[in-house]
Formats: sequence, structure tokens, C-alpha cells
Amino acid sequence: MYTHIDPEQLVFEDVVQCRRVLRVRNVSDENIIYKVRTTAPDLYIVRPNVHTILQGQELELEFVYLGQETSHSGRDKFMIITAPVGDTSYDKQVLETDWDKIVSGELKHRAVSKKIPVLMTSEEGARGAREYIPTRKYVIMLCVMLVIVAYILKKLF
Repeated sequence: MYTHIDPEQLVFEDVVQCRRVLRVRNVSDENIIYKVRTTAPDLYIVRPNVHTILQGQELELEFVYLGQETSHSGRDKFMIITAPVGDTSYDKQVLETDWDKIVSGELKHRAVSKKIPVLMTSEEGARGAREYIPTRKYVIMLCVMLVIVAYILKKLF
């Protein structure tokens, strides 16, 4: 294994724009490249989804659940594919366009895949598990309502 990944499971609330961070540390004695794949590419954004991680370094990956209007199966998974590349450091653009070409031959046999399961919770369940933090949309709505109430009160008195 070339990496240490934390956490080993991603927990999302079933709301729009739920963000999580996953840390990937290179514990090998070589530079590694990685690529993130998912079973639901229309529902998630991963940044950066491909990259080089230098020996001994750690990289934070941002996972954003985009939410959806229809029912969700809750069986989503991510797979992080890593491969050692010696002292080489690839540009992100090169990895995005030439991943299959780079990870062929000998590298294909040294590549390691790690599955990261997704746990989806409802918004109400998530609120019970932690303190509720209002989103920007709700704060704006509250401010607008307060302005309207202040205007009405001013007109009445």
C-alpha cells in the first residue's frame, strides 16, 4: 500500500452542496500518482481528482455532493487508484488526459485500488447528530423577512 487515507468512509447529508475532505498521505518511498473514480459521477465533484503526491507528503481532496431532486439509492462509492512513479512528478493536465497511457505496462501491475464507501444521512438525522448550522440561503431569507417585518412595523406606528 502506497497511501494512508483518512477517513476510510465519507458521510454526506442528503442536502445540496454537502462538502467533505479526505486526506491522502504518501507513505511510500516513491512519488505516487492517483485518480479518483466514483459510481455516481453526476452527483459528486472531486478536487483534485488526479494528481501527483510527492514522497512523504499529504494532499487534501475535496468531495462535494451536489444533491438531487429524485430518490437516491445510497450505494455510492469512490475508488482511489494509486501507482508509484519513482522520482517522476506529473502535471495534473497530463494525468487527466493521459492517465490510461501512463498507467499501462509495468505501472498497471503496481497500481493499487482502495474503495471508499459513502454513507448518506438525511438532513434531519444529521441535525440530531450535530448542532444545526444554517446555510447561507436560510440566513438571507431570515434577513429579508426581518426587513419586511421592520417595514410593516414602521408603517403601522
